[in-house]
Amino acid sequence: MPRQKNGKVHSHWDVLKWDTDPAKVCVLLNKLTLKLQYACKHCGKNYTGNVTRLKEHLAKCKTFQKAIAKEKKDTGNAVQQGSFTLATPSQTPINFPRISKSEKANLDIQAAMWCFMGNHPFTMFESTFAMTFLHGLNSAYKPPSRKMISGPLLDAVYSQVKTRTDNVITTLQHINVIMDESTNINSTRISNISIQLDAGSLHYISEDI
Repeated sequence: MPRQKNGKVHSHWDVLKWDTDPAKVCVLLNKLTLKLQYACKHCGKNYTGNVTRLKEHLAKCKTFQKAIAKEKKDTGNAVQQGSFTLATPSQTPINFPRISKSEKANLDIQAAMWCFMGNHPFTMFESTFAMTFLHGLNSAYKPPSRKMISGPLLDAVYSQVKTRTDNVITTLQHINVIMDESTNINSTRISNISIQLDAGSLHYISEDI
């Protein structure tokens, strides 16, 4: 009996059989060995049905190798051009609250300004009630710590307020300067200078005298 076919190998071969029409006879059946003859679909060369010989031929068949190379190239181009369908997610994505770096920085400045202008302690946002309140507004926002408010944020807010104050003063036609004296916690004499405006007074600077 002929050997069973190898699907990957025999798919590239045509089995040769006797034809009822003598004019169309193109194949022989080897009745002595009961082996079929095959014709390569790519180059037409005939071989007796031995799988090993058929595989060896395909490895050397230039026409077959060119066809395989072209198929791989076409497949690669199709993938690069996006000619495939992505699987539809079976689960609904969860939208976690997010906040950008610029939004975080702006909110930190506003929080520090609230602390300074309201004369609140630097630990005001570390309170459990403050944390609960802010979490209810936006759970992605983490308020600044006491260390941040008394350090980098204090410097940033001072620079902003100083710039605004200077801009207001430069637009005034007349400047009314107010000076008084006080002491600090070390009992050092301090001279305080303010500018009087129609809307009120602006503290400008304090100097150690």
